[in-house]
Amino acid sequence: CSIQSSEDEEDDEMDVEADKEEEEEHPAPAAPVPPPSPIRSLGYRAIMIRLRDEAASTSPPPSQLPSV
Repeated sequence: CSIQSSEDEEDDEMDVEADKEEEEEHPAPAAPVPPPSPIRSLGYRAIMIRLRDEAASTSPPPSQLPSV
């Protein structure tokens, strides 16, 4: 009995791992495809904020970003 139970546990663990991989693989390409505008704008904004923060900490004068 103990051997069977341990085998079942291993199987369950493997199943969970496989499910996790599948879940991660599916939303990864499917998420950004249907709604590209909101995610892209959000990512673009986050990148711009990060770049601005980095530029501000390294070079105080915002001469690098004249369009902003």
